[in-house]
Amino acid sequence: MKYSKCLIGAAAILVIFSMSACVPLLSLYPLWDKAHAVDMPGLAGTWIMPDENEKVIIQDAEDIGYLVEYIAREKSKTVSSSYRMHAVKLGKTFFFDFEPEERGLRQWSEAEAFLPIVRAHFVVRAELTGDTLKLGILDDERFVKKVRKEGIQIPYAELHGDEYVLTAETAAIQNFLLQYGDDPALWEMNEFQRLR
Repeated sequence: MKYSKCLIGAAAILVIFSMSACVPLLSLYPLWDKAHAVDMPGLAGTWIMPDENEKVIIQDAEDIGYLVEYIAREKSKTVSSSYRMHAVKLGKTFFFDFEPEERGLRQWSEAEAFLPIVRAHFVVRAELTGDTLKLGILDDERFVKKVRKEGIQIPYAELHGDEYVLTAETAAIQNFLLQYGDDPALWEMNEFQRLR
């Protein structure tokens, strides 16, 4: 079956960043738009966690922001995922909007006759200081706990009782992050060092 550009695998996103036990909050709409997309000088490069089990390779890609490859060692095997990423600045805070890179998904989906998948994104909070890059995924459980506890009005859907998908449009996601993006309860930050 020919790969359709409108289908991008949300399932493939779930393998990213085993940095913690968290599951990324998937979003039907992107965080980024042209008004908020930024270039982050010094971001491109290879970043590695202190235990050397996880590596992120970020390349400038003028037409789409950045290309990112995430590589993790799990016991005796190595797994990787490729993404398109846009950096977004909201207030004084930087976020990354990730979605699967189409070439890799095309290869992944070629063996399937029909796979009902939906285009999806996920958000990562970022802090870049010299040769240190801190990343934290917007975790689905942390998000839902905060939204329910504080009565925050932002559209999301609950699937299968323990999975959540953000259904808010781009502007609403940006407003949420402007208000709550610095709340440490939403993020478990993990530190990467530039590999030289």
